[in-house]
Amino acid sequence: MGARSPLKDKKQRIAVIGAGMAGLTAALELRHRGYTNVDIFEKESDVGGKIKTTVYQNRPYEMGAIIFSRQFRMISELAATYHQEHFDAATPSLVQKDGKLWTYFDFIRDRCGILNFTQAARRILTSAMWRDSKCQEAGFGQNAPTLFKTMSTFSESAHIAPAVGCIQSFMTGCGYGYYDEIPALYLMKLAPIVVKDLVACGLSFGLHQSWQLFTKGWQQLCRDMAADLRVHLNSPVSSVHRQHGSPIKITTKGSSELFDTLIITAPVDAVLGFLDCTEQERRLFQRVRYLRYMVTLIEAEGLVTASFADHISASSAGHINFLVQPYPDTNVFLVYQLLTDTITADEATDLASADISKIGGRVLKLITRKEWRYFPHVGPKDLAAGYYPALEGLQGEQATYYGGSLFGFETTEHTALYARALIRRYF
Repeated sequence: MGARSPLKDKKQRIAVIGAGMAGLTAALELRHRGYTNVDIFEKESDVGGKIKTTVYQNRPYEMGAIIFSRQFRMISELAATYHQEHFDAATPSLVQKDGKLWTYFDFIRDRCGILNFTQAARRILTSAMWRDSKCQEAGFGQNAPTLFKTMSTFSESAHIAPAVGCIQSFMTGCGYGYYDEIPALYLMKLAPIVVKDLVACGLSFGLHQSWQLFTKGWQQLCRDMAADLRVHLNSPVSSVHRQHGSPIKITTKGSSELFDTLIITAPVDAVLGFLDCTEQERRLFQRVRYLRYMVTLIEAEGLVTASFADHISASSAGHINFLVQPYPDTNVFLVYQLLTDTITADEATDLASADISKIGGRVLKLITRKEWRYFPHVGPKDLAAGYYPALEGLQGEQATYYGGSLFGFETTEHTALYARALIRRYF
């Protein structure tokens, strides 16, 4: 982050746009630091952003963020603060091309080799690589240029391919794209954590499971975070006008208010629609890419929690990447799919049904589905051209600050980490 002096006026009027994990974390940190005049504007009817909990048969199911690792320190801290109980997620199997299921041990033995995996896992978990990946730090900072390469290229050159290859279908299934397209800068924010959890689970013979689900759902955590904050729901921002030396004018639902400072945590493609962007803001925001990610809730039989080991390249787009059974005593599953721009939601649902049939399952009912513009990122060339230093250079210009998953990475943990660090640095 940049080096501007922190803002000191505790009574200044601060507007936060977006009530997802970033916006809520920023507002809570502001309150903790003594700022008393903070308003959050959220276009949706509930808080959470990419957190979307739906209740079916009296149980919460996650149409957005679903699991978190015990290594996610901020989320674990928030869960403890707001007394949110959680339970172990099922350890996924891996689906082979012929529809048969592997355990992770089977996959490691047959695809990677036990020795190759062990050596690669040791490398990825060394202090140097753990440090360089900044997997438990806020933002992208001064990352090594080697991380600007695609994950495939980086993992081969760093001799960690057998380890990150074992979790490739998990990473793709979580919506992070394909190793031969996505820069390692992003995927190494999460891959070391996943490998460490996989090793710990294996060494404990499956007794240690790090990945967790919230008993009451993610959205309840967000509602608890928002309970003592001034949140304006159903309040889409239509325009923001900034002028040096003058208050910031924010218009929502036909009414305008003046603020001293603005914190934007909304997706930057949405920001382009309401902010009086500078040439630099517009140039940087227009470089951002998103993935089309669909989550479907179904009733089905003959299925288990599993990722699809060979659905890990663009040629498999539209097919199932991940199946999750949150509760072992129900036949309700979440289906995760990365889609192309041309496939329709109905076509993707048909492909999912065919994939389920291939592994001996059967869809009984489609309950609901949700599409996301997911995982904002830029490509290797933009990273090499200094994208993130330029992006961080926006902080504080015209009394405007930015957070969200583009700045921190598309997990609740990294988004929250960045939001907290932003406030601690500048306020």
